[in-house]
Formats: sequence, structure tokens, C-alpha cells
Amino acid sequence: MVLCTLGTLVWQTDQLRAQTWQRLATFDGYISFVKFLNDSIGFVGLGLSPGATLQQPPIQLYHTTDGGKTWKVVVTPSGYSGEIADIQMVDSVNGWLAMTVYGGQGNRALWRTTDAGLTWNETSLVGSGTSVGFTPNAMVVTDLFNQGHVSTDGGKTFSNAFLPSTNCAAFVDDLHGAVSDYRGDNWLYTSDGGLSWHPSNMTIEAWTVYPVKGTPDLYAAPEGPSTGSYYLTETGHVFESTDYGVHWSAVANFPFIFTGCLAGISDEWLVCQVHSSDTANDTVNHGGFYYSTDKGITWTGIGGPSALGDTRFSVIQGCSGVTIFGFDHFYQCSLYKYTFGSDGGGPGALSVPTQSQLVQTSCAPSDTAIPLEPSGCFTHAMLDSAWLTGSSAFTVSDARSLPRTLSGQDSILVSYGGSSGFDTAILHLQYTLGSGIRDTSILLTGRMAGVAQYAYLHREAASAYFGGTDTLPLQVDISGQINLDSLWPYLQNITGTLSFDSSVASFSSYTPPTGWTISSLTNRGNAVDFVIHKVVGSFHTPLDLGTAIFLSTSPQLATSWVLLPRFIMQAGGHNISLCVTQNEDSHWAVKDLGVQNDVAAAASHGGISIYPNPATEEIFVQNKSSNRADISIYDALGRKVAMVKVNGACTSTVSIASLARGSYLVVCKFGNQITTTALNIR
Repeated sequence: MVLCTLGTLVWQTDQLRAQTWQRLATFDGYISFVKFLNDSIGFVGLGLSPGATLQQPPIQLYHTTDGGKTWKVVVTPSGYSGEIADIQMVDSVNGWLAMTVYGGQGNRALWRTTDAGLTWNETSLVGSGTSVGFTPNAMVVTDLFNQGHVSTDGGKTFSNAFLPSTNCAAFVDDLHGAVSDYRGDNWLYTSDGGLSWHPSNMTIEAWTVYPVKGTPDLYAAPEGPSTGSYYLTETGHVFESTDYGVHWSAVANFPFIFTGCLAGISDEWLVCQVHSSDTANDTVNHGGFYYSTDKGITWTGIGGPSALGDTRFSVIQGCSGVTIFGFDHFYQCSLYKYTFGSDGGGPGALSVPTQSQLVQTSCAPSDTAIPLEPSGCFTHAMLDSAWLTGSSAFTVSDARSLPRTLSGQDSILVSYGGSSGFDTAILHLQYTLGSGIRDTSILLTGRMAGVAQYAYLHREAASAYFGGTDTLPLQVDISGQINLDSLWPYLQNITGTLSFDSSVASFSSYTPPTGWTISSLTNRGNAVDFVIHKVVGSFHTPLDLGTAIFLSTSPQLATSWVLLPRFIMQAGGHNISLCVTQNEDSHWAVKDLGVQNDVAAAASHGGISIYPNPATEEIFVQNKSSNRADISIYDALGRKVAMVKVNGACTSTVSIASLARGSYLVVCKFGNQITTTALNIR
């Protein structure tokens, strides 16, 4: 090997390159981008940097699942010219692609996949994307020609948040990261997860910024002085920042320039590729790849393919060791790989952040993808279980059942829906990497950001003995900042969600307020989604949302707050989403009073006994009083599904064979006296 130190460099011969690099595939077009997620799964993008003088080829994206032995063309939007610049997968199936638009008919800077990269679709973001970066606070897309874009709602909408002509956004943790520039302006850094950006002392063009996760360190290999030429007389430097991208300094220099990409494995392996063409003559001279194992101080050349600027290669750590996937532009546009050692992958490990910040930016709880990345050598990776301790404002919202197989780049969704400024919880994970169950934990911090709260729960409470029903009026106090009296004539629908502790009380039924009808009602076990439609009625304060009836399910004394995490009023074709606050003075509650004795039970039902309960085919209604009773059975939508009249001191039979399984409400009427009880049909 040849060693490169600060100020000196000798490169490899073609003979050595042929001995150490393996050609994987040759493509009909110029390669501009390579991204491998692990030993097996990878992408190759065809295109060409907008700064290249060669003829622009059509955009095409290839996908492999066998380490590059075979490749499949995936479905991408048509009409684009330029290059595919970046792919960031959120998990094994969902991901984002930055499209550097340069000519053609397409104009979208960001594409998205929901099927593991087999199909990509345009988003609404217009521009020329160069990279995609994520934190719990923001999604950041850099742009070659336009201002950089920031989204705080998971890519649904974007705002222009920093200077134009940026190449790469990279983050070392949930709060800190840096952005490299293209046209000589100062690079940027952030300390709030990408929401705001500030200038650093770095100005030289670089296609990538390489973050060392969990540290304040970042590295870059810029493309040399911003003179607009690529002659080999220019000098390239490797730069390092040890303070989260605020200040940069050179740690090594080369007698020619880089492709602009630097990648690696933590800070134990740093890899760069030199640009080896004199573009004035379009001839190949020398170049290839160099690596450092001492944090960029000294560099060893290993030869390999040469490429133009504004390209990205890939470095991964797998069972076979540290592998570089690189490509050339000058011969057959081929993909190559180079592997260090046979045991560089080490034992299997699950890479997770030690802590993660979740930010709620809307009324509804916000989902955050916590990265889970298996690495090293293992037979298979499984996530066995996941649970939370601490605040109930956090929930594991991932819909995928456990246990499940983990891909090389995976995640788990956790939702934060707090009503206070700051909260914490612990996410516990148990996983298997082929050698027994292991466990780890992640500290979660949650906060609210810019969420307006203009509604408050009107304090109400209901209580019942075990097996009885809690009848809870649902009323909301609306802030004076919203003139609901003027809005009322235009109010059409209200959409809401009730959430509660199902170990204390289960949902039985819901009755809308007077003048409203139920459009839909969905019981999800520990939450109920409802939509009601206004027919007639006038506005009263507090706002009446109807009545919910719960079945007490705990034989012990217990209380559950009933929350309203989603509250949307549709008026005049517009949705008004309000965040509803609850506290000790403003809350809804259902209470279990424990098991009642026989005397209390007989009195509570006015002398009516219903058995068996739960029931399947029929029930018996025994009237122990001397007065006639009118018995009605209602389903969860408030519809009467059965009724019977039982004379005093008589027992009647009611067939329930045609009724669906679930909870029903039985209403017993004696003259002007009404009592209720719950009936479960199974």
C-alpha cells in the first residue's frame, strides 16, 4: 500500500487496482450515485452532474437484493435529466430520493417510495434536490439552484429555510448538523434539529458532509478551490469540524481534487475518491480511492475506479468486512467493490440512538421513526418486543406486528401526543441477532412546538361499580379567540377521537348531541373515532359533543381520564383543528368503584335482573318489581336493536342470535325512572 500524509501523495498502479477491485456490473449510461444499505440491498443511479461537459444521459435507477450480482430497473418518473443525488430509507419499505434536476420535463426535487424502492413517485416539492436529511424536528432537502427546503410535517409541506445552492445536509444527532454549499457561500450549521441555520467558516464546494453519529465531529472532502476548473494543478483538502460544524480546519491535503464525496464507518474508517481527469483534454491520468483509519491524518491509496465530481459512492460494514462500492465514468461505466479483510464486520450488533427527541407540531400525536440498524455478522435479525415506561403521552404507534424481521436499515414508529411543554419516557427493545435475546433502551424526550390550544375539556366525571356503566357527558369550553357563535351557521361536521385506559373502562356506546347525527363511529379498543353531522340546533356554551357510555372493567378502585386528542370542526368547507387541553381543573374522567354487593346491585337496576351476561343466543329479563318495565337494547351507534315489555313479577326471553358480537346498552324504563346496564354479546 502507498501512504498519503499531509502534503505528500503517491498513487497506485493499474496493476494493483486490477488485483484488489472486483467489477460487479456494467451499465448503459453514466453512474452518478451508489447507495448500499447492507451486503445485499443496494441502488445505482444513472445520470450526470450538471457541471459535466459530457452528453446528458437519461435518468434510470437500478436495484439489487443479492449484493450486486443481478440488477433490476425500478419504476421512476419520466422526463427527467440530471442525476439521482441521494436516497435515504426511513425503514425497509419507506424512503426518499433527492433528484438533481438539470433539463428535461420533470421539476420535482423529491421522490418517495413506499415499496422498498421498487417504485418511486414525485412529491409536490419543486426544485433540484441534492440530499435528504432527517431529525425529529425537521426534514431537510438541499437544492442545487434554489433555497434549501425544510418540512416539519413529515414531507407534506415545505418552506424555504436557508440559502440557495446547497449540496448536502447531514446530522450527527437529533439536534446538530451541517449543510455544505455549492457557490462559495458559507456552509451552515444547526443546533435545533434543522429548524434554523447559521453560517460557519467553511466556503469551499463539497458534494457531501460526513457525520460521525453521536459525536460533535464531521468530515468533508471538498472539490478544491472554487475556480470553476478541474485541472490537476489544484489542491484538495480533507476538512474536519469538532464542534458540530461551526468551525472547520484542514487535516490532510492531496495534490489533486476530490469527487466531493467522503464516506466511512464511524470515524474508524474514512474513505474518499479523487477526481482523476483533466476535463480540458478529457483524458484519464491517475486517481482512485484512499482511506484513513486515524481520523483523516494519514491516507492510504488503494487505486480503483475514477469518477467526475458531484458523485456519491457507498461504504458499508458487513460480515465480509468494510466494503467500498465505487464506480467510474471513463471506460465502461462500471460498478466495483473493494473489501478490507474477512472479519471486519465483527459480531452482530443493533445500532440505535441512546436518546431521541420527539416533537409534536400539530394537534394530533406526531409519529417519529427511531432508527434500528443491524450491523456486523449475524444469521438473522429479529425485533421481538417493544414497550414504553414513563409518560403515557408516548405510544408505540408502529402498526407492524412483533416479532418481525429487521432489515439492514429499519426503524420503529413512536408517537408523542403530550399536552405539556416537555416530557420523557423510556423505549425498551428486545431483539435477536441469531445468538439469543438481547435488550436495549432509548431515552425519549417529547416537546410541543408551535401548537395552538384554543379549547379545554369542561370538567365532567362519571362513576360506576365493576360491570356497571359510566355515562359521561362530553362538553368542551372553546376559547374566546374563536367566535363559535358566528361560526355556528356554517358548521357542518365535527370529527373527534376519544382515548382512554381500556383496563379501567371499555367503550359501550355513544349518543350524539341533540340536532346531530352520527356519520361514523369506530371503536379501536382504547380509542374511539367519531364523526357527527349537524342537522339543526343552536349554539350553547360549553359546546356539547354528546354522551359516551363506558363499561367499568376493573374490580378495583381505578380512574381513567378520557382525552380528546383529535378535534376538528368543518365549517364552510374548511377544517379547523383545535388542540384540546386537559389538566386537574379541566378534564373528563370515568371511575371504577370496585365490586358492589348484592344489595346495591339489586337496587341499581330497579329490581331488573338480566342473565346470562355475557350472552350468545338469548337473554332472560326478570322483573322483580310490581310495575311493568320497558326494556330496550341499543348498539354502539345508538340504534335500538331489540325491545321487550316485562310485566311485574314476570320473566321474559329476548332473542339476541341475530346481533353482532360486542357491547350493547340495556335501558330499563319504569314510568319516569330510567336505569341502564351493559350487555356483552359474544
